[in-house]
Amino acid sequence: MDTIILKIVFCCFIVFFLCHLLVMRFFKEEWRTKTTQLLFLLCLGYAIWVSSPFGIAPICLSSFMFGLVTCVYMLRVFGVFETSVRLRLMDLLVVKKGKTLENILEEFNSKSILDSRLKRLLLSKTVKYDGRSYSLAKRNNAYSLFEAGVRVLRKLINFSL
Repeated sequence: MDTIILKIVFCCFIVFFLCHLLVMRFFKEEWRTKTTQLLFLLCLGYAIWVSSPFGIAPICLSSFMFGLVTCVYMLRVFGVFETSVRLRLMDLLVVKKGKTLENILEEFNSKSILDSRLKRLLLSKTVKYDGRSYSLAKRNNAYSLFEAGVRVLRKLINFSL
């Protein structure tokens, strides 16, 4: 049974990965997030459908493992390396050996970093811009709910910044 679950997870992830490569290559940047989410849900549905003849435990395990593998892939490839200036700098130094400080500062200044992050937030529709100022697009999104929970925890343990 374990090998069946692993094969299901492996096959679903390979399908997700190959389709995701096509999405990243041929879709416009503003469509990539939504398309990736839809692709994940389709592959998850396929994992559930394929494992359904084996019972509820394989459905739960294959769904969880597929989600975990996909999450690790997305965080490793797009999360940490995309947002961490230190890791992007190290990657730059590995790819292009012998960078001078002036060359590095051309690519990594506060304006370019802020522009990159704001662009990502605008494309994901997490933040909106009305021509004058930036604000959250939705009051109740995952981040605001998480922050509300953190504020409650800080009050409970009497922690302040």
